[in-house]
Amino acid sequence: MSDILKLLIIEDNPADQFLYKRYLKRIFGDTVNCIYSETATNAIEYLSNESVDCILLDYQLPDMTGIDCLKKIADTKAQSTPVILLTGQGSEKIAVEVLKLGVYDYLIKNEISEELFKRTIIKALKQSSANLENKKEEQKIRYLAHHDVLTKLPNRFNFEQSALRALARAKRHERTLSILLIDLNKFKEANDTYGHLVGDLLLQETATRFKAELRAEDSIARLGGDEFIILLEEIAQSEHASIVAKRLVETIKKPFILEGNQVCIGASIGIAIYPVHGENLNELMSHADEAMYEAKKTKNKDIQLYNIENTPK
Repeated sequence: MSDILKLLIIEDNPADQFLYKRYLKRIFGDTVNCIYSETATNAIEYLSNESVDCILLDYQLPDMTGIDCLKKIADTKAQSTPVILLTGQGSEKIAVEVLKLGVYDYLIKNEISEELFKRTIIKALKQSSANLENKKEEQKIRYLAHHDVLTKLPNRFNFEQSALRALARAKRHERTLSILLIDLNKFKEANDTYGHLVGDLLLQETATRFKAELRAEDSIARLGGDEFIILLEEIAQSEHASIVAKRLVETIKKPFILEGNQVCIGASIGIAIYPVHGENLNELMSHADEAMYEAKKTKNKDIQLYNIENTPK
């Protein structure tokens, strides 16, 4: 929440509007901004584009009931905003129904005092703040579970989930796709020579360069250490994977300037193509890995397409 509280009051009775405004000014002074709407329709339209910290909702409005309004609020940006329902009639049935719909609290108008009003709104705002923090923490945990913290690329788990979906599409439409497994050459030497800060920057810059060479529909992830993996979807010809691999090798060979140091590295890339080199993701990743190590041990060879003839019988 910002320093200025933003409250939406959905109420068509001028006397009730005046009373709520007086209470709110006494409670919050100049730190509250009250927006009034006499109809649910106008309020829903407002909430479709704007955010508020709390909603005070009259149960009986000219165009619909509070219950109908609540259902519509659930489809706006305010779906997580605390709502306090205000009604002139005390009804256990209504109370149960609106609480089931997620109303924070339910107040009967002729029983509202300034103290009760203050206590209810402050508790609602505190709960809203706690919910927001919990939501942010959940989003952070979810992000960390699917991404590499250093490079911000998807991690192995995220990549495998995306790759399985891509493989299913390729099978369904009888298309090819390629897996490129990349290991950086001379990364350890650079890390040992210039330190871990430069090593981390090197990995981040490498990720940026690789991404710049790929299409939006291609996937890239960091597997860990100095290993990256790329999935190319809907490639027209198997040669396309080699063309992309050459671009990746060329971009990584250009010197990096990091913390005042010129750092030079290279890359070894193994390629496996579906369905020629494997029918499932495990086979494709394993064969790309084998091809990468073949490239690594072969002098002056940066790229290796998996050779099915070398598969152990």
